[in-house]
Amino acid sequence: MLKTTKYSHPFQPHVKTLAERIWKKAVQLEPALIPLRPEIPMLIVMPYLINGYNRNPGHYSPKENLIVGHMHFAKVTQIAMALFVVHELTHWVQVRLPCYRPTRDTHTHASWSMACWIVGQAIGLDRPLDFYRPLASVRDKETKQIMKVQRADALTLQELHHFPRIKEIPQEMVEALL
Repeated sequence: MLKTTKYSHPFQPHVKTLAERIWKKAVQLEPALIPLRPEIPMLIVMPYLINGYNRNPGHYSPKENLIVGHMHFAKVTQIAMALFVVHELTHWVQVRLPCYRPTRDTHTHASWSMACWIVGQAIGLDRPLDFYRPLASVRDKETKQIMKVQRADALTLQELHHFPRIKEIPQEMVEALL
């Protein structure tokens, strides 16, 4: 059982349930995580205009272990809130992976693909790890240079950036997230 803090948002019990399910799967898939016993992040909602140009619904803050939602996002459906929480819990897993290194864009780091795969397995997306690795290295026959090309059987970079998307999750799993 993971430790939790007192919650301040009505959706926090869902955060706890999802985090426990995700962490259980994470330690099965990545044994190096077994000694860690992370606290479940607390979900808080910030007032209007305290975010990056009101474009994003929120973010995960590893130092404070908070999922910060922005007020304009608080009026969305429960399904959208669940997907947002799953995305931020993916960051929660990502920062605990041995291969993680802080970067400017965590969605392009190799650890993001691994975290998406772990969380995908936890929420019922039975996809191979390569599904979350959009680019493959291929040597050009003429120039002999190595190029990155989109894998046919993988998410695109944009889809990976916005993981998870409602169309990727079976309907019964969407209902189970709530």
